[in-house]
Amino acid sequence: MTDVPLEKLRFAGAPAAAAEPVAAGPAQGSGRDLWNRIRRDRRTVAAGIVVLIVIALAIIVPFLPTPGGAADVAYRYLPPKWPLLEHLGILNGTRDGVDAYAKAGVPDGVYHLFGTDELGRDMWQRVWDGTRVSLLIALIAFVIDIVVGMVYGLVSGYFGGGTDTVLQGIVEILSGIPQLVIVTLFVVAVGPGTGAIVFGLLLTNWLAMNRVSRSQALRQKAEEYVLASRTLGTKDRHIIVVQILPNIVGPVLTMSMFSIPAAIFTESYLSFVGMGVQPPQASLGSLVSTGYQAFLSYPYLVLAPVLVLAVLMVSFTIVADGLKEATDPRAVEGRA
Repeated sequence: MTDVPLEKLRFAGAPAAAAEPVAAGPAQGSGRDLWNRIRRDRRTVAAGIVVLIVIALAIIVPFLPTPGGAADVAYRYLPPKWPLLEHLGILNGTRDGVDAYAKAGVPDGVYHLFGTDELGRDMWQRVWDGTRVSLLIALIAFVIDIVVGMVYGLVSGYFGGGTDTVLQGIVEILSGIPQLVIVTLFVVAVGPGTGAIVFGLLLTNWLAMNRVSRSQALRQKAEEYVLASRTLGTKDRHIIVVQILPNIVGPVLTMSMFSIPAAIFTESYLSFVGMGVQPPQASLGSLVSTGYQAFLSYPYLVLAPVLVLAVLMVSFTIVADGLKEATDPRAVEGRA
């Protein structure tokens, strides 16, 4: 009688590869498929290009030479002036029919695209410098979402039981208070500034991500590949990091993208009411606050930062919405 190796024996009806649990592949397909779906969405592509342009301007413009040299009080409240457009009679640096640049003695060839503020500082550079600060806070909020919210939700959903009850109880307590109220109270307690805003976001910004991550972990841990790994004695950390995490990246990144415009709005609101970024540092919110005081006389001081703020928030929201559609299995199946 021929001896048959033990590893070749299996029960009838059992899958031939049952000995090796295979992690489920990403529910949304490969990275190339995801990129192709995003590329076909013209609205998302256009919004993404706008976001990249704004980021590039926020990084580059503050380091460029200031038009006309250093700030000069003699050049205060100059209206916007653009090359080429000035010959069309728009954005030509005039106020009430008077050339404000010639009246202030500004050298020829100097253009303040967004005008100047009450101290003669170039608003073009100030706006993009403030945009950089707002984007930095948004980036920090994004990282908080990924690191704190995702890890918290994964641990809570995967282990369940008492661990889930305690962790989600803490979330329910924090969720009972509006985020803006918590951040405002924190800023009042420790004093205004960028650091206070960041720590305030650290307290609450990850709560929504926790729910998404937890729900995905609850669904994934019931899948056969996780049950097989547990049966074979695979460590929990390996299951979470190597098998579950790759399958929830899509929803997690999508939810994190929605946190960016929310963080920009929070920072802008706090800076607008004087509890955020403090002078001489600029942010979009503080620039709107300063310009609002002189809105009736110099509306361009408000319009420029408000326009950039609106474009940023709308563009990020469109990109997040496009990512959500591209990573939604139901939407993918509908287009297939």
